[in-house]
Amino acid sequence: MHITVLSTIIEKLLKKKFSSEVIFRITSVFLFGYLMLVGFSPSIFRGVLFYFLFSLNRIYYLYIDSMSEYSAGKFVFDICEYSRAKDRPMTAKTLELAEKEFSVLLSKDPEAWRKSLPTDAIRKDGQADIILYDGSQGGIYNADIWSNPGEPGFIYLKAFEITQGTPLSVNSLENETNVKTGYSKDPNELFFAPMRFTIYEGNWEEYYGARFEVWFKPDSGQPERKLLEKNFEIEGWVE
Repeated sequence: MHITVLSTIIEKLLKKKFSSEVIFRITSVFLFGYLMLVGFSPSIFRGVLFYFLFSLNRIYYLYIDSMSEYSAGKFVFDICEYSRAKDRPMTAKTLELAEKEFSVLLSKDPEAWRKSLPTDAIRKDGQADIILYDGSQGGIYNADIWSNPGEPGFIYLKAFEITQGTPLSVNSLENETNVKTGYSKDPNELFFAPMRFTIYEGNWEEYYGARFEVWFKPDSGQPERKLLEKNFEIEGWVE
């Protein structure tokens, strides 16, 4: 049974009889007992640990957790802030930066986006490339993409297991890596695009070969096309 559902049921049953602190202690004891019964499954352990830390924060006000969702046209983004400050200064600053970035995207000046890029986000005389970095846990990755599709649009990743060609994380990978990329008519220019994503197939420390492909989706509505591909040895994130 999912830990969130289990803890919610226990807390609701105890809510009318005990204080929040007592409910937290009883629920924690029950969950740790459940954890020992199932043999410290990694997914169950993460769920119990998350409940423990989140409840400590909620009951003892170690930090204030806020999650806000904003939209600008077809773009939607979330801002999550953990802070003791009730006026949410980081949320306000992030909104300010987001407004500045979206104003560039909505500008009628075709070169406005280029002027807003950091100087090291454009390079010349290199080769298009995918650079993969390990993330915080097995199966979680960061990627640097250098490409130039030659026209405005979005890039995203596809991934396949090498031996069978089985698509990987098809339900999430495109959404997680969808990035508005830079472009120019100069084929020697390359534009940087950062990505962070999770590969769910497999387990920690069980490595296998995977092919990553960068696909381009033109704003013009023309068919999508593959820009480049590269092979890596990866592991999956434990469910």
